[in-house]
Amino acid sequence: MTESAGFRVHCEAILKLRLTSVRGLDGIEQRPSTWIVGGIVLSLALLATALSGGFAAAKPKPLPALEAGKGVDTGQWHLVVHGATLSATRPDGRPAPKGQASLAIEAELTNRTRESSSDIASALRVNLPAIAPKTLPLLLLARDRSIVGALHPKMAERLYLVWDVPVGTAMPDPLPVVVMSKIHKTRDNLVGGSGWFDPKPLAEVRLRVATPDTAERAP
Repeated sequence: MTESAGFRVHCEAILKLRLTSVRGLDGIEQRPSTWIVGGIVLSLALLATALSGGFAAAKPKPLPALEAGKGVDTGQWHLVVHGATLSATRPDGRPAPKGQASLAIEAELTNRTRESSSDIASALRVNLPAIAPKTLPLLLLARDRSIVGALHPKMAERLYLVWDVPVGTAMPDPLPVVVMSKIHKTRDNLVGGSGWFDPKPLAEVRLRVATPDTAERAP
């Protein structure tokens, strides 16, 4: 028997003894006494449970694993994550800001809705301390390296989602990338209209991060 369980059993025994002692009282006196003792015992039991970790939050379940190159429907998108690159140069050829390196996630997105959408940046989340959760990536089309405005219905586009991280950032191997999902609401109470809401993690892709700068410096 655990320490907290033994404490609760002891509290219940006290309650039984106290209830027995008040049986001879009339209904007016017995009822308040019973409730007071019961409340005290309940409070003590809850305290014991809390101190023993009984109310500790459960660990979240691991996300389903998704292989690189495999597609998944996220609600408004069909998404395929292909790879990751860390370089001093962005995919469009521009250098990363001073003291920064560009982490580019290459992915293919297909708009599954009937309207063009610019809600692209929230499709992926990189689990890296150097990237704040709400930091939006730079979006570049793979075919011409131009900045992405919106993706049109039923048209697959390969693109880069680019985050800047400090040079020397420890990079996990493999790098966990979370695929996010949303649900469609015909009317949302907060915005008063329809759209895609409630982003939630759907799956996790683990990517080996390519470092072309290191390869270029090698003899």
